[in-house]
Amino acid sequence: MPRGVFKRLEEPSKAILLISSRLSEMVRKNLIQEPPEITTIDNAVGRVLLEDVYAPFSLPYYPRSLVDGCAVISEDVATAGEDSPVKLKYGGRVKIGEKPKRSLSKGECIEVDTGAWIPLGADGVVPIEHVDLIDEDVLIYKSVGIGQNFALPATDVAEGDLVLSRYTLLDARMVAAIASLGMKTLHVTRKIRVAVASTGNELIEVSEPLSMGKIYDSNRHYIISRLTQLGSEVIDAGIIPDDREELENFIQKTLPDADIIMLSGGTSAGPDDLVYQVVEDLGVLHIHGIRIKPGKPTVIGEIQGKPFFGLPGNPRSAANVLEKIIIPGFSRGGIILDKPCRETEARLAYTIYGTPGRATFIPVALYNDVAYPLARESYMIVSQANSDATLFISGERHTPLQAGNQVTVSFERQQDRTVVLSFTDIDYREVELPVEKPYRIIYVPYTIDLGETRSADEMTPLVFSQDQKYVETRAVDLSVIAERKLFLVRDPSSSCSKMAIREGYMESSRSVVSGETKVLLTPRFKTSQILLEQGYVNCAILPEEYSTGKVSQMEKIYIKKEKVYFGYISL
Repeated sequence: MPRGVFKRLEEPSKAILLISSRLSEMVRKNLIQEPPEITTIDNAVGRVLLEDVYAPFSLPYYPRSLVDGCAVISEDVATAGEDSPVKLKYGGRVKIGEKPKRSLSKGECIEVDTGAWIPLGADGVVPIEHVDLIDEDVLIYKSVGIGQNFALPATDVAEGDLVLSRYTLLDARMVAAIASLGMKTLHVTRKIRVAVASTGNELIEVSEPLSMGKIYDSNRHYIISRLTQLGSEVIDAGIIPDDREELENFIQKTLPDADIIMLSGGTSAGPDDLVYQVVEDLGVLHIHGIRIKPGKPTVIGEIQGKPFFGLPGNPRSAANVLEKIIIPGFSRGGIILDKPCRETEARLAYTIYGTPGRATFIPVALYNDVAYPLARESYMIVSQANSDATLFISGERHTPLQAGNQVTVSFERQQDRTVVLSFTDIDYREVELPVEKPYRIIYVPYTIDLGETRSADEMTPLVFSQDQKYVETRAVDLSVIAERKLFLVRDPSSSCSKMAIREGYMESSRSVVSGETKVLLTPRFKTSQILLEQGYVNCAILPEEYSTGKVSQMEKIYIKKEKVYFGYISL
């Protein structure tokens, strides 16, 4: 018996959830069952990745300057000021792309370009605007702290880091990250195929003469253009008459080749509206009618394991459902690229600084309502690839944004993914994580007491070492995934007295073994390893598996065992 009225109008949020979960997974499953395609990175956007991508090397691989200026020993310029410049001897210049030919000696400075390799001995860079070059001498008008204005190795990505996991939908930022690691080709799925048709006896093709009672089919061309813009491959099935057999033939004919079927028209609840009836006969009808205007008469179902969408015949209604329901649903499900272009409120996980006088844009990762700043420096292309949104800091703001502050962020993308927040280096190639893919690993930096990394509700980042017992672990189930030995690695001929550098901005030290022994405490073991091998420090704490190259010839003093815990969140 014909329905005559809509049985139930579903909420838009429920329709989006259905698409982002069940229907998106249905499309992904169909795609990954087919043999992978090998494509160049320039053709990878909009495809689903079919391999885990690990960093083949660290970025940066060497300490590099963040500004044009002079590399100095911070102790030499501790008293420098606008009215009391410090005179240093000019020791030459290191251009970008060059390796320093000599080390920096006390009482001198070496000029460096932005991105240039910092010479051995230097522990800070004075920006060029605070420097006067006068023949063989240099006047320094500003002091700098240890690690200021240069980037430590492995602070964007460390060798062995999981950059992107399989089943991730690739966007332009991810392609840039992959390119920065020297990769040219990828194993990906083919593009999503969407079969598109319109139904209605009143419709004619745009190339035909207009006759009384007929209208041109604009819906189909809008849908095709929009889906093509989003990177889909469209199968244009033309106009289908309002005939049950014709509609069934269209569906059966396109099912083998299409991942999604999309039809415009014939979706209302009258006796001559056949679309919902055909879906009920051939498959499962999930939704008939959405509480949205325009766009109420919308059909969502599945036929033989493939999503089916019936859009209203009214042009505004069809466009509204496509833009507000279907595209956001598949975008959130990681199947179709789309930029949500909306803002949301979040709380900062830790304190960050803008640049007075310059607008600052900082990519952030979102976990629930907490924003974790990622790429704080302009060289961090791999870190940016894992961001969800962007935080804007006005150039007029001269005070830091404190941990727990409420901030507004603008979405870059929104996908249902599993997220791992990590405090310490783990070789994820060696560890089986109990998570469903796609997932991403976000490295969260921390300070000596972790005070700045706590979110407003003290939610704990999920991978950390056992000695951080003062961190609360509420609302997350944690399990041990690794146990490793930690060693103090040092040059036997050295007193191991260099001050430690943390995050490239702060100075810290800790007595680890006994007495006044000081060691390098960086946020990444890989950073410590690279600095130790290149001679920038003479001691570091490293796990046993980091004994390679120069490190393997150094003295190792066993300190303790470290347990690494794991937990995960599904967004």
